[in-house]
Amino acid sequence: MELLRKGKVKEVYSFNDDQLLFYFTDNISVFDKIIPSKIPRKGETLCKSSAFWFRKIGEKGIKNHYISCEDSKMIVKRFRIVDKPDIGDENYLIPLEFITRYYLAGSLYDRIKEGKVDYKSLGYRNMPKYGEKLPEPYFEITTKFEKFDRKLDWKEAQEIGGLTKGEIEEIREIILKIDEIIKNDVEKRNLIHVDGKKEFALGKGREIYVVDTFGTLDEDRWWDKEKYENGEIVQLSKEFVRQYYRRIGYHEKLMEARKKGLDEPPIPPLPEEMIKEVSQLYIDPLTADFIIACLKRAAQKTADEFSIIHMICNTLELRPYFKARTAELEHVQEYLNNYNSSLAALEPSIYEPEYDEFINATKTAIVFYQWMEEKDEDFILETYKVRPGEFNAKKNRADWILFASE
Repeated sequence: MELLRKGKVKEVYSFNDDQLLFYFTDNISVFDKIIPSKIPRKGETLCKSSAFWFRKIGEKGIKNHYISCEDSKMIVKRFRIVDKPDIGDENYLIPLEFITRYYLAGSLYDRIKEGKVDYKSLGYRNMPKYGEKLPEPYFEITTKFEKFDRKLDWKEAQEIGGLTKGEIEEIREIILKIDEIIKNDVEKRNLIHVDGKKEFALGKGREIYVVDTFGTLDEDRWWDKEKYENGEIVQLSKEFVRQYYRRIGYHEKLMEARKKGLDEPPIPPLPEEMIKEVSQLYIDPLTADFIIACLKRAAQKTADEFSIIHMICNTLELRPYFKARTAELEHVQEYLNNYNSSLAALEPSIYEPEYDEFINATKTAIVFYQWMEEKDEDFILETYKVRPGEFNAKKNRADWILFASE
């Protein structure tokens, strides 16, 4: 496949004349700089998180480019890249980014502190504090293909995007509708949706489509709801990483260099312990969604000990699973047949790419289940050919997930 574009965290390939393939890497970037540290499983979680939201808005009749996803790859509808679109064009990617904010945070807070934005224009009577809820949603438009994102007024946004004022207003209404869907969903999971970025395209007849990705820890900002209500802001998005580079002084040095037109200082890598924290931060929302869906199904069945262990062993945290050897496949299938009526994790079709991982996750569940029954670690490790260190590491992660699920 032909590589069309290579962004900071995502590569775009030509899949065919009508479709693109997005490949989500484990890169992470802040302040338009790629951090020289890989975040394990970040690409997969971004892909699957965005797919989750595309399906959600699709169910509500909001048109989008999503077709399918597998691991870190997503297939989407293809739109043209037009250098200077005008209001007569259709079937093209709008070269703009649309940001909508609901709480005072990030660059908007910085601009208020620097006097670049008058807080009274936002509806505040007095100088607001970081984290305050905005009186009204704050809608911004920036460039997409320039070296640094640049804020635009509506007139320039119309010129660059080939849009009418009415189309920008329609895009804003679509964003508000999407964000209401997000808000209603995540509040049940103790999250606050602080702000987010979205991108759009115009299809046939200039019909508006939601494109790229949204609702992830990269594009959107999230806070812990319970902590916020008790006066504490806990970052649950890439902002967690941005704050680290602010604390160590890198952000200040970078902004000073850009302001003076000097060479930009290289961004240092993340400490190893923080890489683990950030990886867990990206995985957690997917695991939560998976467990909630499983528990809903379990409530309609007669859940037993094995079905709970099997659910835990199908989470991303337990990967890589214990690989089922050819000689063990019949044994694994016997367990699936015996516990079929109680399993909360759905078994994919044998023709689906996720099937092999499901079989390996089932073997992992069998190992833990028999270990709990036998209480003889040496026997289990010998029978299933797994290393003691790997077994204990997975056992610790499984204990944590089980605790979190409760």
